[in-house]
Amino acid sequence: MYYFCSLISKESMAVKAIGKVLVVDDNQGVRRALDFVLKGFFEEVSFLSNPVTLLRKIEDESPDVVLLDMNFSSELNTGSEGLYWLREVKNKFPEVDVVLFTAYADIELAVEGMKYGAADFVVKPWDNSRLISVLRGIIAKRKKGSNKHETTVFRGSSPKLKELWRRVSKIATSDANVLIIGESGTGKRTLARELIRLSNDGIISPIVFNPENYMTISSVNSGEPFIFVGLDEITNEQRQTLIKMALENNNRIVCTALSDIGNDDFIKIFVPALKECAEDLDAMANHFIRESNKRHNRMIEGIESEGVDLMKRYSWKCNVKELKERIDKLVVLGDDDLITRRAIFEELGNDPDFLSEIKGLTDDEEASLIKRTLEKTGNNVSAAAKLLKISRPTLYSKISKYKL
Repeated sequence: MYYFCSLISKESMAVKAIGKVLVVDDNQGVRRALDFVLKGFFEEVSFLSNPVTLLRKIEDESPDVVLLDMNFSSELNTGSEGLYWLREVKNKFPEVDVVLFTAYADIELAVEGMKYGAADFVVKPWDNSRLISVLRGIIAKRKKGSNKHETTVFRGSSPKLKELWRRVSKIATSDANVLIIGESGTGKRTLARELIRLSNDGIISPIVFNPENYMTISSVNSGEPFIFVGLDEITNEQRQTLIKMALENNNRIVCTALSDIGNDDFIKIFVPALKECAEDLDAMANHFIRESNKRHNRMIEGIESEGVDLMKRYSWKCNVKELKERIDKLVVLGDDDLITRRAIFEELGNDPDFLSEIKGLTDDEEASLIKRTLEKTGNNVSAAAKLLKISRPTLYSKISKYKL
């Protein structure tokens, strides 16, 4: 099938290239035409012929807009594939805008796609001017909102995280006071900030989050719609006074705490520990790698599969915070394109509980871990065995085995 489109002079428009566009279309002719049409108007244009790897492609490239064809099977031209992948994209990457690329017969379905979160649709055969205008308009709107807080919050796909974000999206559109509860390091403050951003049209007022990351009693201001406070960081007396003053001033309160405070003025959100959403660990680690790459001007591509297996067997006592900090260190110190299993072992092996928690270490890894622990305890076998959570006879056996 051939597609004809109107011509447009790039020189006549004399515009500055903006944003990143990902085109998903199985028709090679369409991809070639769009490669010619779109270049010069956008900072980066990439192409994908099959949507099977679409989510990974978005994760790797972080496009501003996805131009998504609605049909990929020549024998099945119902548009349902496009709607399916639209829902998949918006579920995992709600911040990414999707424009549906549809044949005239599927316009009704494209309109339905708007209900599922599509930003717009363009009909084939397309008009170049309209296509460029739609894509640039969406990106310009995103850039215009760049003075707002741009979220890079990981959302995940595990049942626990899906339920968490479903609850957050509902609460964000309400006027409810919120108490976010979770273990240390689960990302309660990050979630609180995102909840306020979603509730307040993307804007985070500086007074809401001060450098200490919580508001003192004297900061309560009836002119501010939101009050945030880390309840574990203030005294019980301050806590009660703050809540009372905020409620009297009609502020909306968003709090974080390690446990429930037993106050019925709040809707509770429970943030899962990392071990409760372990199936997201690989994607979460890659999310933090991308963030670290930007901060440190690195180009780490990911983690080798053996390293991921090792990470999945680790306890992550400090949850997401620990994962983020360790990934950041591995990115900074990395010498390879991928973070290796050896690098992960060397990083996590500083934990004295590692041997008892991680099964399936290689002999070299186990020997290295025992040697470190013995050095840490001044070769005190009893103390080392206690740290490693194994018996003294077992440790003596391993010392002999590895000739330590």
